[in-house]
Amino acid sequence: MSGDGLHQVTPPSAVVLDERKYPVVFAEPTWGQIFSHFRTEDYKLIGAAVGVGAPWGYLIGYKHHLPRQSAWFGVFMFGTAALAHTTQRVAARLLGVLPNDEEVKATGTEIKGK
Repeated sequence: MSGDGLHQVTPPSAVVLDERKYPVVFAEPTWGQIFSHFRTEDYKLIGAAVGVGAPWGYLIGYKHHLPRQSAWFGVFMFGTAALAHTTQRVAARLLGVLPNDEEVKATGTEIKGK
C-alpha cells in the first residue's frame, strides 16, 4: 500500500473446493469481465427486483406517511441485492462453477478433453 491514501478495490474471488465441472473462462475475472458477461436473464432479474422493490417500499411507507421515500428505498435495497446476486452468479459462471456454455462460445475458450 502506497502512502498516497489510494486503495484499490479488487473484484470478488472464490476458492473452489470441488473440481470444476465446466470450463474456466477466466481464472480471476475482473469487474469489467463480470459486467460484460451479464446475460439477458441477469438484467431481467435486476429489473424484476426493482419492480418489486418500488411497490413494496411504497406500501410499507404509506402507513408512515413516507410512501415516495420508502418506494425509493425499496428500489435501491432490492436493486442492490439483485445486482450483488447477479454479480456473484456471473463470476461463478466465469470461474466454471455454474453452466457457462454462452460464455465459452463468446470467448472461444478451449474445452479440455474435447
